[in-house]
Amino acid sequence: MCLWLQFKTDTDKETFKKFFQEVQQAVDSKQLRPMIRTQYNRAAFQVPFDATVRISLDTNLAMIKENTDGQPVGLLHRFAFCLPFVGYLLFAFRGVPSVCLLLFACCVLAS
Repeated sequence: MCLWLQFKTDTDKETFKKFFQEVQQAVDSKQLRPMIRTQYNRAAFQVPFDATVRISLDTNLAMIKENTDGQPVGLLHRFAFCLPFVGYLLFAFRGVPSVCLLLFACCVLAS
């Protein structure tokens, strides 16, 4: 769903627009660049029609060093984030040096 459709009033839209511009200006002025990418599969559970308790389970968690020096990190370094999950994370990160990749062998449960 389009984010703009979630706003109730024009004031909400303008507030979001101003916030977005402030964040973009901070990123540009401080020359911030991505350093690490986190990829995972999330399953979320909650009681129907009751958002007071929500549990999420993150599996296949991986952290990948981003390409900060202009050199390719691996064979699929530009496409790993959009590959469909095929059951083997190592396939998605084939060619990424082990110093640039951290695979978690367990899952994360959050409430």
